[in-house]
Order: sequence, then structure tokens, then C-alpha cells
Amino acid sequence: MADRRASLRGDLALLCCAALWGATFPATRALLQHASPLTANALRFTAAALLLAPAGLRGRSSPARLPGIALGLVLGAGYALQTAGLARIGSARSAFLTALYVLMTPLVEWALRRGRPPLRTLAGGALAVAGVAVMSGPAAW
Repeated sequence: MADRRASLRGDLALLCCAALWGATFPATRALLQHASPLTANALRFTAAALLLAPAGLRGRSSPARLPGIALGLVLGAGYALQTAGLARIGSARSAFLTALYVLMTPLVEWALRRGRPPLRTLAGGALAVAGVAVMSGPAAW
């Protein structure tokens, strides 16, 4: 019974994450009606920094901070490009294009590590991208 409850909690947590992720696209699109892409990202990143700073500063060694800052800058640049694109295209199309990272991640790993990802990983990535395409619907394009 405990395993079943843990599984259900995990499924619900995954559902909540997916719903929150999906909700960010129309929310950001609405925000872009009142703010530039850079201002929108500044607001989003400031809110995230304020929420996460206490946990990020506690118990972290200084060697981890420099790579974290570098990755944060790369992530910030990616969000800036995504938000600039969202100002020009619909939220469903933007979500679809963003979801391509699910397929691209194993392909990049393949290129960097010179080891082919398992077929189930590639199939799962392709299925995830197909699912986002179906959920986006042709009317959204």
C-alpha cells in the first residue's frame, strides 16, 4: 500500500510539474504584452533568485559556485532567446520547439560521448516530441 501511495504521489508531482511548465508559455506570452523580452526575463529570474537564494547559498562549497554561475548565464541566454521568439510566435509553437530538447539531449550526448544512447531513450524522446506536437494541435500552428 505504501508503494502504491508513493507511486501516486510521484505521478501527481509529475503531472503538477508538466502543468506548471505548460502554463508558463501563455503566462509569458501575456507578460510580453506589457514588457519587453529582457524585462520579462529579468522579472522571472529575479523572482527565482529570491526564492532559491537561501537554499543555494547554504551548504554549497565555493568550487560549485563558478560552474553554477556559468551555467546560469547560459540558461539566461537561452531563456532570453526563447522569450524573444515567444514575442513573435504562438505559445503552442514555442512550447513545441522548446520540447525538442527532449530529443536533442540524447543526440548531443551521443555526439559528445561517442556512445549511442539506448534505443528506448531515442524512442522515448521521439514519443515525447510527438506528444507535444499532438497537444499543440494544428490550429495552434
